[in-house]
Amino acid sequence: MEEEIIIDDEMLEKVSTKYSNIPTKEQQTLIWNTECLLCFHNMNFEMMLDSSNISGTETYIKLGQEKDATCIEGFEFIKKHSNSDTNTIYFMRTQDCSELPILIQRVRKVRFAKKVYNLIEEFTPMKIKPAKKLSWRELIDYSGIPMHTNELHYTIYKNVVLYGRLKDQVYYRVITESKFGKDKYKESLRILLGKMRILNDPTRPNIFYSAIWNKDITICELPSLTNGDEFNKMVNQFIRIGDKTKVLDNPSRAKSSETDGTTYDIARIDHLSLSFVHNIPLYYTEKGKKGFDTIYPYNMISRFYYVLLNGYLEAKFPHNINYKDIAQNNQQFIKDWIKTALWFEEHWHEIENPYPEFYLDKFEFSKDSRFRDHFIDMARCFSQYARNDNEYMKLLVEYYCCHKNYEKLISNQPENQNEIFLGSVKK
Repeated sequence: MEEEIIIDDEMLEKVSTKYSNIPTKEQQTLIWNTECLLCFHNMNFEMMLDSSNISGTETYIKLGQEKDATCIEGFEFIKKHSNSDTNTIYFMRTQDCSELPILIQRVRKVRFAKKVYNLIEEFTPMKIKPAKKLSWRELIDYSGIPMHTNELHYTIYKNVVLYGRLKDQVYYRVITESKFGKDKYKESLRILLGKMRILNDPTRPNIFYSAIWNKDITICELPSLTNGDEFNKMVNQFIRIGDKTKVLDNPSRAKSSETDGTTYDIARIDHLSLSFVHNIPLYYTEKGKKGFDTIYPYNMISRFYYVLLNGYLEAKFPHNINYKDIAQNNQQFIKDWIKTALWFEEHWHEIENPYPEFYLDKFEFSKDSRFRDHFIDMARCFSQYARNDNEYMKLLVEYYCCHKNYEKLISNQPENQNEIFLGSVKK
């Protein structure tokens, strides 16, 4: 293993409050298209692997003849290179994975169990130098596809998602109609920032390993497993993460009579956040399926602050766009965006909410509710986005009302407007 590589264009003495390289809405729409971000990634990180490339749980390969074979424990990595039509399978030893992200230097081809692996023999740890080149507001406003029918709700969503990726232990649930853009934005962050895992059908093993190697886990849609002992154990995993635990049981290791399974301390990734995103309950009931609030018990639901958001993306992309050119022409902006995001990741613990606490006293939660803690945490995020106290209060009220609106929705009461819940906010 060689000396760590640090990618940095230049050191800035001070950062201007106004960013000069601002994309237009039309440019931003093309930049944040998934194809463009993948082109950017391939241009700059073609030989890089990070935790988002991990496929599955810990496994092993064998080297040599059967009798004298050496067993190597590690993880499969899947990488789609720009010069190949198929995925390349890499294999990395478990003890080396703590160095992620890495730049691959040398591999050896190994055939095992009807697969061809590229066993990583030499690599270099890789790090992007953080630099605050944009404000938090600019980081939010210039991210994602900007054409949305409900800009306020989409802004709230982007704040919550990016804050959850960069700051530790943010637990939430977002409910929308389809085409809101919730998956697309998370996928964009995964491509640019890494250390995010999006699970469509969670299991205990992939939740466990995702928690080890990532800083943000998203559970998309509802699980196929909705009852039984294995489901209950998976729910307990969610509860423990929601309780800010630092230890999870490894379900892939056999239990012995002396210990209750093998456990790993996940404090080394203490920026872990967990979220659930899914469609409104009617979407599932019309298909004869159970909804989230029917599948999961209350003691799990109560650990993840839920909001009902409205609207959908309405951007239309031109045909025959050369996304490689778009990525090439906007490389500096994308690099500045990444560096700023990483700066906030390092400094969120130092940033305080500049607005008085009496603003937060206007919102009522039950005394034992974890939701109030989440709300106060998100208030700090919104305080960095808002231009003034009026906009700050507007964001808080909307975030609170979106929470109450979902409670109203699942109580089978008629559809309502956000203003209904302003009576719950003390004047």
